[in-house]
Amino acid sequence: MSTNSTGSSGPAGVISVPAFSQMVTVKLTDQLVMSAMLSSLGETVLAQVVGCTSAGEVWRVIEQTFATASRAQVMQIRMQLSTIQKKELTIAEYYLKVKGLADTLAVIGKPLENDEVIAYILQRLPSEYDPIVTSITTRTDINTPSDALAHLLSYELRVEHNNSNGGVQANQANRTGGTNTSSGGGGGRGRGRGRGNGGGRGNGGRSNGRGSQGYSGQGQKQPCQICWRTNHDASRCYHRFDQNFVATDAKVAAAATANNSYAIDSNWYADTGATDHITHDLERLSTRERYTGNDRVQVANGAGLNIAHIGNSSISTAHRQLNLKQILHVPKINRHLLSIHKLVSDNNVYAEFHPNCFLVKDQATKSTLLKVACEDGLYFISNKPCSKANLSVRATSELWHRRLGHPSTAVVHQILVDNNLAVTQNKESSVCDACQQAKAHQLPFQPSFHVSSRPLELVHTDVWGPAKISVNGYKYYVSFVDDYSRFTWIYFLKHKSQVESIFPQFQSHVERLLGKKILAVQSDWGGEYHHLHKYFNRLGITHRISSPHTHQQNGLVERKHRHLVETGISLLAHSLLPLRFWDEAFHTACYLINRMPSKTIGGDTPLTKLLGVKPDYKFLKAFGCACWPNLRAYNSTKLSFRSRQCVFIGYSASHKGYKCLDRQTGRVYISRDVTFDENVFPFQSATERSKPVTQIGSQPIVLPTVINLNQYTESSLIDTQPTPTNTPTVSNTNSLSSPEIGVLPTDNVPTNMVDALAGEQHPEPAGPVTVSEHQNTEEVVQSESVSGTAQEGAQEGNFSQPSHHMRTRLKDNIIKPKEFKDGTMRYTRAAVVHPVTVPAEPKSHLEALKFDQWREAMDAEFHALLKNQTWTLVPPQKGINLIDCRWIFKVKKKADGSVERYKARLVAKGFKQRFGIDYADTYSPVVKPTTIRVILSLAVSNGWNMRQIDIQNAFLHGVLKEEVYMTQPLGYENSKVPKNYVCKLNKALYGLKQAPRAWHSRLTDKLQNLGFAASQADASLFILKQRNITMYVLIYVDDIIIVSSSVSATNRLVQELTEDFAVKDLGNLEYFLGIEVVPTRYGLVLSQKRYAHELLQRAKMDKCKPISTPMAASEKLSREQGTALTDDAQFQYRSIVGGLQYLTITRPDLSFVVNKVCQFIHNPTDAHWAAVKRILRYIKGTLDQGLKVQKSANSTLTAFSDADWAGCPDDRRSTSGFAVMLGSNLVSWSSRKQATVSRSSTEAEYKAIANVTAEIIWLQTLLKELGIYQTEAPILWSDNLGAVYLTSNPVFHARTKHIEVDFHFVREQVARKALKVRFISSKDQLADIFTKALPKAPFTEIFGAGRKVTTGKWLASARKKTVEEIRDAGIVCTGKYRHASQLEIS
Repeated sequence: MSTNSTGSSGPAGVISVPAFSQMVTVKLTDQLVMSAMLSSLGETVLAQVVGCTSAGEVWRVIEQTFATASRAQVMQIRMQLSTIQKKELTIAEYYLKVKGLADTLAVIGKPLENDEVIAYILQRLPSEYDPIVTSITTRTDINTPSDALAHLLSYELRVEHNNSNGGVQANQANRTGGTNTSSGGGGGRGRGRGRGNGGGRGNGGRSNGRGSQGYSGQGQKQPCQICWRTNHDASRCYHRFDQNFVATDAKVAAAATANNSYAIDSNWYADTGATDHITHDLERLSTRERYTGNDRVQVANGAGLNIAHIGNSSISTAHRQLNLKQILHVPKINRHLLSIHKLVSDNNVYAEFHPNCFLVKDQATKSTLLKVACEDGLYFISNKPCSKANLSVRATSELWHRRLGHPSTAVVHQILVDNNLAVTQNKESSVCDACQQAKAHQLPFQPSFHVSSRPLELVHTDVWGPAKISVNGYKYYVSFVDDYSRFTWIYFLKHKSQVESIFPQFQSHVERLLGKKILAVQSDWGGEYHHLHKYFNRLGITHRISSPHTHQQNGLVERKHRHLVETGISLLAHSLLPLRFWDEAFHTACYLINRMPSKTIGGDTPLTKLLGVKPDYKFLKAFGCACWPNLRAYNSTKLSFRSRQCVFIGYSASHKGYKCLDRQTGRVYISRDVTFDENVFPFQSATERSKPVTQIGSQPIVLPTVINLNQYTESSLIDTQPTPTNTPTVSNTNSLSSPEIGVLPTDNVPTNMVDALAGEQHPEPAGPVTVSEHQNTEEVVQSESVSGTAQEGAQEGNFSQPSHHMRTRLKDNIIKPKEFKDGTMRYTRAAVVHPVTVPAEPKSHLEALKFDQWREAMDAEFHALLKNQTWTLVPPQKGINLIDCRWIFKVKKKADGSVERYKARLVAKGFKQRFGIDYADTYSPVVKPTTIRVILSLAVSNGWNMRQIDIQNAFLHGVLKEEVYMTQPLGYENSKVPKNYVCKLNKALYGLKQAPRAWHSRLTDKLQNLGFAASQADASLFILKQRNITMYVLIYVDDIIIVSSSVSATNRLVQELTEDFAVKDLGNLEYFLGIEVVPTRYGLVLSQKRYAHELLQRAKMDKCKPISTPMAASEKLSREQGTALTDDAQFQYRSIVGGLQYLTITRPDLSFVVNKVCQFIHNPTDAHWAAVKRILRYIKGTLDQGLKVQKSANSTLTAFSDADWAGCPDDRRSTSGFAVMLGSNLVSWSSRKQATVSRSSTEAEYKAIANVTAEIIWLQTLLKELGIYQTEAPILWSDNLGAVYLTSNPVFHARTKHIEVDFHFVREQVARKALKVRFISSKDQLADIFTKALPKAPFTEIFGAGRKVTTGKWLASARKKTVEEIRDAGIVCTGKYRHASQLEIS
């Protein structure tokens, strides 16, 4: 007997009934647990637990698989936590996803702290959750992830609520953010804007409405949106949590057919739930405009569709058209939806729905306009001709308007009444869109009854011009008209941009004169008033602007222009003065108009209305009449004539006198002692008008005058602009009897006044003579000396001319110097007195001061520095870092080598500056040569204009932020201050370390204000794209290239830059940074011939024997070859090699050899110097070669890559080379030794491919910024099969596994199809010339393929042709050639 587990006795090995029952229960429970576990596992995990017989076994397998705390698994989960994103998930789903990953870490023994979990939850939330994220991170009572979840859920509900109630309420069909138009469930399609939890699940419904769950009006069930079955919905779908489930195409198609899902067709589907008409076809809109709002169309799944356009259309019926207004163009929708509400409200109709159709009827006549059939439960309007109603309907007036060809309403009404035609009156009148498109015009202007209550309450202003350049060099004038008194001020301008500086002068003048402030200014929105707008806002002046293209709103000043111009032309017509005196006539006209009665101010004169002063008309004289000023003060002898006949040309603005023009000398005399003959007009004589005047006058001579401001209130303060301080003035003790004075903006009559009388063009007048401040004001200002005996006699008061009446050359002052035929040379007096030649470039300022040319250059530089307020003289301070300065001299030459000008520049010794004390950052704004070549290639291909400008004293425009102290300039020490005073620099100066940065910052701000954008690929490239204008600006310190598709746009840019900088317009691009740009039939040739010749002269090899290749093919330079050079020879070596590097900008054939000799620049030997001399001999024979830039039909990038494996005998590093072509133009190339040693030729070639790939990516970025998009991927040609295969084969081979990972970005480019790598034969490899020295034959062959020079066959035939024939054959010549080897054949 034995005892069982229950304590009862029984046979051994027999289990009692209670124990068996307990075991069955345990087994059953285990199977239930295992079943529950298996049902929750995915397919991948189920495969691992197949064969497990208990829940414990399943759990152990899962634990071994997922709970193993391996380092890789921990890192993977943490990476998932760092990269997880909310996207379209709800907050609850997003929280569960993050919390699940955190729990997984806890299971494997790497639990996260609560703060870490909260941080992972918050870090990937969208920006719209930023407020709640900030709140959670700053609160201290949120300690667990569940606390954060509660706040996030509350915030999510608030965001959804705001989104559902924020839309427009009317006429915005289903735009996200509105309110539901249906309040119940059941039948409708529920396309309202609200949100709810109930029905409205009709066909294509877009919202959920309020109410209980319902189905469509046709009783057809909606399919499940997951598996597309119709016996359940998505909430009860078995595949709801299976993310890997994908419905079959057959099920989706069947469900779409069963559900009448919209397919793309051309029918309009009637929709009672849509608030707006919706279409995906933009062509359906007869009129359209781009939609700029934020509303969206909400569809059934809650997604929002963007609205692209809004427009109108119509549906034709048998009786009249039904207008469809405000149709929403939604590109992503599949059907055209017709809103019933919009249809009936916009067309004065109503709709009747029947089981088989619905009718559209007119509300007035109850007649049927449209009958729409019903198919498969949908009412749609087909594009076929709609069925006609059997009832006759009278036409509306709108229909008759269209039938009659869109006449006016009065004409339509007259035809209907006269012919007794039946018509239905419209309850609502509408505007005919076709009439507005065809007949739109300006509406009538109502008269203005505004009256100002005081002076300067409102000032009208406008610019008139351009006109023919006047004798004073003006093309425009700006007028200011006071609205209260109608008093007018005019200022003459050379450029419109001067308005910005003129207005503050005018404001200061009138506000001080009248003691009142300007309250408002009325003008148009011309470019000259753009900058003034900011000035007005800063001073609190109201700026009233007329509407675009509506000059009538600025009519007061426009009418004043007409009055001024008509009066001025009348004065010129009567006096017969040349038209170039229009500024004198216009100013006189303004002076007279201000003294004429006007009806608009009650018959008063503007002068009286403004100042209360009555004008004295006795002072006025006839414009252009003969006058005789008293010239006795200028006579050198007592027997000289006291006066001569002149022409009266107006009233002086700065003096109490008349302006008298001497026609023979061109001088203008200003005097009060003048005798007039108002019946004689010298220019009215035909003989006098046709008489050529050859004497050139000097500056105006001002006769003795007096200014008595106490007696005369109507002084030159009225209607004038400030007189320049350098205008010479002379006064005496006499007084002017008449209280009337003359008014003119300026008395600066140019030296070319007589030339103007003869009709010659002189756009820029000469500057006025400056009177020394120490000069006695009672002295007579003598004019400048003028060559010619007749002129000298006129200055001395000797007015005698030949007494006979015969017209001779001498009488007309035409003198021809005697020509010697026997070889005698005629020397001028200056040549005899100063026979010394000017030195090329002085070494010191003491040497330069001995010569007039250099002294004038130094004076010009010094005065420019003073005018720019470059420094302020201050006493020296203790502890400052004082730097020195020096003068540098340079002879500027033209492209042909002739002297252009002598340039002197004051340079600071910036090498004495200390970092952190008087400078911080440095930067040199230099454009990349590749960028220049790309821009020139695009300009030639598109036929754009290329302009070059130079900024004079560019660095002087930069403003310094640091305190920099410098000694006074040598030779220009200020004697009025103590000798120890120093210059505290306000502006940048050449030589300062921060000068380039300051200048570049100033220029960048100016260009960005003009609308340019800085390039990301090249900091010195600025791009402007506006409408059809494209403009590029390339900056190389102070030399600027402007490439533009519009010449006028280039002119405007140069004008804008001239306002802020001293710009020298060099015209079309011809010579830039030592590069000569030679235009040809097919484009351009970039040549550095002059620079190469100077380099040969510097090396004293300008007469050497030429050679055909720059380096022997068998030569392998090494640092161990030869003997070291002396110090002087090393200096010469480095100087010449540095010059050769700059020559490679246009000479790619020199890239490899120059790179090679540069490798020994630290310790050159005689063997290296011999290699440099061979390069110079090659340059001697190829001086006329250059880089061709020709028109290209495409902008495709093509690259060639090559490498010379282990070619360096010293370190066995390889040499990489590449060439990149834009279309047919070579734009980028390189020859460079690799940084690391390559273990195989494949590795070396692959590194070369990586280098050129980086260059291609940069060029693509540059072209994209320039607006040039690549239509196909660039092709890269390599002659190494292993490297080509490696770019697309992801498998590492034994000989390539050691390649650094960073080179494998080439594979990414190839995989993305952004680059194509192809194999090319070595004999066709253009980049071979950049990796090694080649023999003559392959060197010449590659040169021809590289678009440089041609083969011997062409040269042989070229020797038999003339230069003209060669040009006709397409051969480009860049100079005067003696033999055909100097020709470049395209």
